[in-house]
Amino acid sequence: MPKKTKRPVVFVVGTNCTDPAQEAEFNKWYDQTHIPEVCKQPGFIRAERYEIINPQPGGPKYLALYMLEDEAAWKNFQEYRKKVRSGEVPNFKPGPPFTTSWTGAFKPI
Repeated sequence: MPKKTKRPVVFVVGTNCTDPAQEAEFNKWYDQTHIPEVCKQPGFIRAERYEIINPQPGGPKYLALYMLEDEAAWKNFQEYRKKVRSGEVPNFKPGPPFTTSWTGAFKPI
């Protein structure tokens, strides 16, 4: 029987800083605090951030791409997020105010 290989999942998050005066602080927090905290969770491989080249009305300015080992790691992270929201585990250190335009997890086809 062939060995089952792990198929990575890509988790994407589009964000906007809601206070232009705090944009630099937001990016510093996201890169130096938030991404390292998220990537400590089991199954995270890496993360990268991007700034949009051609802004669209109502769209996000920033995109974060997280690579996870597989769908099991994604499901575990979703359970962890529920525990964070319910207060069962300490929340991530908050940064400057921002909005999340959208999120999505994608698997290979």
